Amino acid sequence: PAIIGSLQTGDQDSHLRKLALGDYVYELKTTYVAESGLVRIYVHDISERIRAERALRASEDRFHTIFEYSNDAIFLIDPQADQIIDCNSKACRMLGYERDQLLALAISAIHPNDLDKLQNFAQSVLDQGSGWTDELTCQMHNGQVLAVEMSASLADIEGRTCMIALVRDSTEHKRAQQILADE
Repeated sequence: PAIIGSLQTGDQDSHLRKLALGDYVYELKTTYVAESGLVRIYVHDISERIRAERALRASEDRFHTIFEYSNDAIFLIDPQADQIIDCNSKACRMLGYERDQLLALAISAIHPNDLDKLQNFAQSVLDQGSGWTDELTCQMHNGQVLAVEMSASLADIEGRTCMIALVRDSTEHKRAQQILADE
């Protein structure tokens, strides 16, 4: 009666409501037909769409958790544009940047001492689809240089070829190797 009264007074031409009954969700659209004085009710089962949306949100939450809580720095890079598209919080902590600062940098700005090696590594990943190196360094926000090892692979993200790079500080590992080599 409230919907019909609202429709008859011309407040709205139609109302759209969701109705949940157990595991099923329905979308109800009521429309007042002025010529006949009748109310049309359209019922559409949207249960499957709702389940798919929930599953998608759960999947996105899982991947976001993996991305953010990884022990390695993760960068999503557009190698053609020399652009960091995204990075996780470990990347920010490792290099000493706030997230927005890091995303504003070109990837080459993080590797100023290794531009040739970076370019060769990126080309190798582009040619082969994946790669690993321990020959790069990263310059931190405070100017300090970190030895790193990097594993990278390609992925098509939103229509562009991107590189997913997992980066680990290998400074201590390199120092230990040097001590062993010196003995």
